Amino acid sequence: MFFRFTSELRKYYKLNRSEKNLKILMVYPYFDHPSSHTLCKGLVERGCKLTIFCCPHKNEKNLEGVEIIHTPYLFKLRPYFPISIPKVLSFEDFDILHLHEDYQLNTFYCSFLSRTRTSIPMILTEHYDGYTIENIGWRLLRSLTNTFIGKNVVRGCDRYIAQTTKSREYLINQGAEPKFIDILYHSVDTRLFTPRRSNALNKYLSDDEIKFLFVGRLEKSKGIHCLVHAMKYVLQSGLNAKLFIIGKGSEERSLKTLISSLNLTDSIIFLGNIPYESLPEFYNACDALILPSLIDPSPSVILEAMACGKPIIGSKVGGIEEVLVDRETGYLFNPNNNKELSLLLRKFVKSPEIIQQFGKNSRKRIEEVYALDKISEKHIKIYEKVLAKNPKRK
Repeated sequence: MFFRFTSELRKYYKLNRSEKNLKILMVYPYFDHPSSHTLCKGLVERGCKLTIFCCPHKNEKNLEGVEIIHTPYLFKLRPYFPISIPKVLSFEDFDILHLHEDYQLNTFYCSFLSRTRTSIPMILTEHYDGYTIENIGWRLLRSLTNTFIGKNVVRGCDRYIAQTTKSREYLINQGAEPKFIDILYHSVDTRLFTPRRSNALNKYLSDDEIKFLFVGRLEKSKGIHCLVHAMKYVLQSGLNAKLFIIGKGSEERSLKTLISSLNLTDSIIFLGNIPYESLPEFYNACDALILPSLIDPSPSVILEAMACGKPIIGSKVGGIEEVLVDRETGYLFNPNNNKELSLLLRKFVKSPEIIQQFGKNSRKRIEEVYALDKISEKHIKIYEKVLAKNPKRK
């Protein structure tokens, strides 16, 4: 009798999802990152109704079909110390509570209230992979929140989404059962990021130069100093190439000083911050994206460039080495190894045919694995799986 009843529940959720329209409460520290916007856009396109609960942020984006509710916050440590949970949140209005990150107090509050007052199933997406945080103060704070908040949140969830295998290992260390963990990377909108002709960099070129591109924050963890030194080796070989840098950060001044001391001012060009919607023009104008990161859990830029049909040269860290297929969609190198990186850059300069083939492979891999429609559908299947197994957790 019990098994027949469970079977009927599964059929109901499978057959009626399109009519029922899943109502999902998404809890973020901030709703500021393009990868979050892209995922929510894909879920809405598949009939889901989303409410975002987060701290306010200047890069927050309003999306059609998405309601945003802000948590009150305290000083600069906003996501860590929200003051309270607004009474407007009625958890029973939702089918799924989808938490992002395990260490934030707003995540903890929602998790705690859901467990004590409702029976809504909870899913946690873990973005962190256990990497060492540079700043000692933030590292200590993160260690405390991991212990006293993160483990509590993790152990209260019904299912988990890890963005990389290292994130999966972190979840297991926090108390998650391996059999309930799915690995899903970021998605990319292949309609926005698609191969096309672009002259966005033409005004900076005087010859038929190979164009390398870096996109990201200008911080030590991104390893850009290594890339600058590698470019010096490339140009000393008499090869024609330029590096374009998109992004801002605390290392910009020291990078410009280094570039000037190496006489690379004409060959390395800073473009500053570029609006997200304009990035496809710059990806399409370059020949290859370079990611020399020392730490990088799950960079979206690698997917965006690959979707535009570009090869990648990336360091063997975090999510880069899980997404980039070495010698198929680009090359991997050991982090902070200037000479190894310079050899790979020279390969691209000397063999444009490799760039073309790797670029085709990149676009194909995106369409097969990381396209928004595929990742969104996998999320919905996870939601259905949780609901079918236990539609009202008690």
